[in-house]
Amino acid sequence: MSFTTLSFLIFLPIIFILYLICPPKLRFVLLAVASIFACGFGHVTAIIPAFIVTAVSYLCGYALAKNTNKKTAKPILAVGIILCLIQLCLYKYVFKNAAFPVGLSFYTFAAIGLMADIYTGKCKALKNPLKHGLFIFYFPMLSSGPIQRGDKFFKQIEELPAQKAFDVNRILSGSLTALYGLFMKLVIADRLKLYVDTIFDPEKYSLYSGIPVILGFIFFSLEIYTDFSGYTCIALGISKIFGIELSPNFKNPYLAGSIKEVSDIW
Repeated sequence: MSFTTLSFLIFLPIIFILYLICPPKLRFVLLAVASIFACGFGHVTAIIPAFIVTAVSYLCGYALAKNTNKKTAKPILAVGIILCLIQLCLYKYVFKNAAFPVGLSFYTFAAIGLMADIYTGKCKALKNPLKHGLFIFYFPMLSSGPIQRGDKFFKQIEELPAQKAFDVNRILSGSLTALYGLFMKLVIADRLKLYVDTIFDPEKYSLYSGIPVILGFIFFSLEIYTDFSGYTCIALGISKIFGIELSPNFKNPYLAGSIKEVSDIW
């Protein structure tokens, strides 16, 4: 379910109203159910790979938490990573006729990162599988991230019951961030895309040369930046409305001083 669709614009206020009246201890349950709905919207079968990744990462994470011996824990981590990657490869290269599940690549690598953090001791495994699953397919970051660290995310999930459901400052800040992201995506990125698609249309490519083509390359780079930046801001803003602050992983990558720095901030 894309942020810029009518379906999402209907979905979001409904979930927000339910969040306001939901018992504090069940807020994470509501967000998990909403995330499952968003994951399977349009293609119910898309829920299956999300559940598989959740089950694999949960069981492996639990086993890693119980196993303090690094030598015996490493094969458990390897099995978890391999199983997640096998499913990703099957959908990418074997099940070509099937609709590619929304967010599969993202939540697969999010699950791998979580298992690695549990293995290294940077994050503790949660006993509640629903809270674990919420990290995997949380709807604001389902399709494009930003990728999170499990320790910070889990801590905020545990703190949800103590938060005010209707915090004016938090809701206003989150809404403004999301609206800024929508502006970046719809007003800038999508408008640049019209020019880029025209210039690099395979049937019309030979008609253009010189400055129009140079502008096409410049606008293409700007389109990619504003598209990713816009989606990131929307995700950050929506999540903040529900009391979960996501860490941005998209910080001016075009100003990076090295390839490594690009990988860290994109």
